[in-house]
Amino acid sequence: MEKFRTHLIVNLRNSRIIENLDFTKSDFSLELIPEPTNCFWEYGNGLGEIHYGGGKNARDFDNKFELQQNELIILSPDENIAANALSLIKGGMMLAYPDPTNTFLDLYVSKKTDRPPDFYKTFPGTFHKLESTAFGCQVLKKL
Repeated sequence: MEKFRTHLIVNLRNSRIIENLDFTKSDFSLELIPEPTNCFWEYGNGLGEIHYGGGKNARDFDNKFELQQNELIILSPDENIAANALSLIKGGMMLAYPDPTNTFLDLYVSKKTDRPPDFYKTFPGTFHKLESTAFGCQVLKKL
């Protein structure tokens, strides 16, 4: 199975919800990896989130009070299946929070490639932090 980026950032509480979803009977699965921009963090107690516009410097990673958030990855045999799964996730997200700005949000999958972290720091706008991503994944599980 290939890995496809969704460019969706998920906080740690919602990451636990997604990790508990079982997609073994599907032809795809979901995975969470540390987000590549180093921009999205949260306090260890879960009471707040931090966004570093240019990403955190490597020397700051030893701060035990800030935890890096995750990116949602779809594992799928081909890009069409991954794109369909992401469309269903987006539909579920819109059910949870029917904001007009979410309607026009252009979500897409791209094949995951290993790139240096500085590559993603130059394009942080391609990643989206939406609160309803876990709900969208739960809707995907029900379909």
